[in-house]
Amino acid sequence: MSTMKIKIGSGLNQLRLQAKYMLDDMFRLPRPLGINSAAWAPSIDLYESPGTVYMVADAAGVERQSMEITIEGGLLRLAGRRCSPVNLKGKYYHLMEIEYGPFERLVRLPHNVDLDRIEAHYRDGLLVIIMPKKDSQPVTIQVS
Repeated sequence: MSTMKIKIGSGLNQLRLQAKYMLDDMFRLPRPLGINSAAWAPSIDLYESPGTVYMVADAAGVERQSMEITIEGGLLRLAGRRCSPVNLKGKYYHLMEIEYGPFERLVRLPHNVDLDRIEAHYRDGLLVIIMPKKDSQPVTIQVS
């Protein structure tokens, strides 16, 4: 009969983290992007002020020129690619948590935005998209 020694402290914490990652992977829901879906998608925050919609995407390691931002029909599409900073072939991994490769994220915008005044800034691994809301005045419709 074999015995297993567990060092209390960091080893137990490491075991807990590994179990969490395995469960996260097992219960991760598939993204509804179709057959050619991307390998990963950046985390985002979407919020608004009275006149503006903001989106912040965690895009650390993504080169600015690889990002594509499009808005059509009230959907914002953020796509691009994160490349590994080292050659991954022939390496033995002890732990690999950072996802590389293409990504795509679709977000339904809560308001119509002024497409001519949108700004995007990328700094310190965060992409910030500032989208002024389109002025829409209420319309009264007469019933005939």
